Amino acid sequence: MREPDHHLPHLRWSRLTLEQRVRLAALITAQARAARTQAMRDLLRGLCRLLLRVPFTIVAGWRAVALWHTRRRAMRELNEFDDRALHDMGIRRSEIEAAVFGRRH
Repeated sequence: MREPDHHLPHLRWSRLTLEQRVRLAALITAQARAARTQAMRDLLRGLCRLLLRVPFTIVAGWRAVALWHTRRRAMRELNEFDDRALHDMGIRRSEIEAAVFGRRH
């Protein structure tokens, strides 16, 4: 939906003189160029913000994967212990995953 333009006079084109038409056409063109320039600035600003986030997202993803691998390794190692050794550590076999992932009661 088109917004009303409050900067342009609401005149009928046919009633304007040639000089008024030329000035009005120049005004419309200038406003269109300014609007396009602002839209391009906004687009590039948004794109730059997005591109700046990409490295942080990659690093966060890498850290999450590394943490997941570390936790899985800890679960494998704890599962290798017998029940008595686990009892000495204060956990039951059914609590290994919760203990490793920090959800222990």
